Amino acid sequence: MDGRRTMAALAGALAIAFSGAASAQQAGAPAEAGLARNLYAGLALGQSTAKEACSGLASCDKSDNSFGAFAGYWLRPGFAVEGGYHNLGKATAPGGTYVRSNVWELLGLGAWQPHGEAVSLYAKFGLARGAQEGGGARAAPKELTTGITFGFGVQVDFARRFGVRAEWQRYPRLGGGPVLPIGDIDVLRLAGLWRFR
Repeated sequence: MDGRRTMAALAGALAIAFSGAASAQQAGAPAEAGLARNLYAGLALGQSTAKEACSGLASCDKSDNSFGAFAGYWLRPGFAVEGGYHNLGKATAPGGTYVRSNVWELLGLGAWQPHGEAVSLYAKFGLARGAQEGGGARAAPKELTTGITFGFGVQVDFARRFGVRAEWQRYPRLGGGPVLPIGDIDVLRLAGLWRFR
């Protein structure tokens, strides 16, 4: 199964789960508990490290700034589906050599929050559709890769609607075309999120 079919199958499964959760909520929840109360969205900033992007280069900076946006929906307490886009920055070397990366992702997120506490721990796992392109000694057209991604973090809720996350996430085995090397990209990021409830 190629990358597009895999993403389409996962998106279809999540759509079925989403519609089932919506139907259950409409059947058994009060009117004010609409779909929007389980939605959230956020922005993220961090630093990425492309581990193998500098292989074979004498002088290279494999770290860069990362930024992105995401949105999610709580299917039930402790489990959400989440999708997002992240620019993972680029690894650079002298002479205009670089490898630039970005990803679209679709994830399941499991969270544990002690009752009454503002701090929760979470882990996430899903699919990422990565795109890389290079310049200079790494000159290459855009190369697309579909694979898994996973991470974990901590979230602090400062108010009923606003929270902050600190997390680590890995995107394994991006690249691997004729020119760009296969490699993992790790990201440390901070994110702010808004809950629509």
